[in-house]
Amino acid sequence: MSSAQISDHRPSRPLVAGSWIAAFVPLFSLGLLTAVLFAVAAAAARSRSLALSAAGYAVATVIEFVAVKHSDPIFATVLVILMFGATGHAVWVRDRVVGAMTQQASHREQVAALHPPAPEAAIVTEPVVQAALQRRARRAQARQLLSTDPNLATELAIGRPDLRREFDDGGLVDINNVPESILAQLPGVTTELASQIAAASRVCRLACVEDLVVFAGVPNDLAENLREYSIFRERC
Repeated sequence: MSSAQISDHRPSRPLVAGSWIAAFVPLFSLGLLTAVLFAVAAAAARSRSLALSAAGYAVATVIEFVAVKHSDPIFATVLVILMFGATGHAVWVRDRVVGAMTQQASHREQVAALHPPAPEAAIVTEPVVQAALQRRARRAQARQLLSTDPNLATELAIGRPDLRREFDDGGLVDINNVPESILAQLPGVTTELASQIAAASRVCRLACVEDLVVFAGVPNDLAENLREYSIFRERC
């Protein structure tokens, strides 16, 4: 086994330092936190014996509170057990708890290494994702141009894939002016729906995706999807 592999199974310095501090909690807390300490250690090490010790110390703590008013000798005895006896016990089991926690951490790292999550950065750099993001940016740029300079937008034929043009608008479609064949190429739009949209646009100018629902019978969820690609200009 290589030195790198051996070092992987050694407890970290913060864990070792923390374990020594924890071992003296019974002494520093006058025995009041002894049961809590061993309960935490039992959970961390997944140890049944430590869980039984925690239960025993919890009972001793209850006895201590009862005896404080009724029996000084019993109180003193239990206090010594909870403070000094438990401190010695904690020091004795410290290595076992630290070792168990280190093994569990190593196991979690091995499992994570076998099933690494897909990094978001890797997903974004996929060519197909990059292309989709570029088209989205193109659509946003074209919409901005349409709102600030409508005449230039007309000259560039934004939203008119049926016309000869050189400007890439990211796939925008001018609902009121393109032929049915172009409408039918929109995601989720059937030939029948394309005919309904074209007929509605001839009767009245469609101004938003909500008009597609009201006047052309487009389902709400589909209309929301079309919002990304649709623009609504006056009929030419």
